[in-house]
Amino acid sequence: MSLRRQSRPTPKRAPLLRGFGAKGAHRSALTAAKHAFEEQWPTYLTLEATDSLCRAAGELAEKYSLRGFDSIHLASSPRWLVELGLTTRGSPASMNT
Repeated sequence: MSLRRQSRPTPKRAPLLRGFGAKGAHRSALTAAKHAFEEQWPTYLTLEATDSLCRAAGELAEKYSLRGFDSIHLASSPRWLVELGLTTRGSPASMNT
């Protein structure tokens, strides 16, 4: 009996990332992507990584076996809900339950 390795389909890339491959990026596509990001940056909600946020993220990562950035995103969710006006209360510590 022989085992044959089956090839997996390659995932489709986002249109913005088309043109980037293992053999290098097309410089014009990279420049365009960087320019688009810089134009959009002012519309992104940014939050400061405070000590309490990082501690809450660490607790979430430990409790739920999360990766670092996943836990940071989850721990920051109460704060961005306040920033967006969707709630009047919330803090990273409230995510510990």
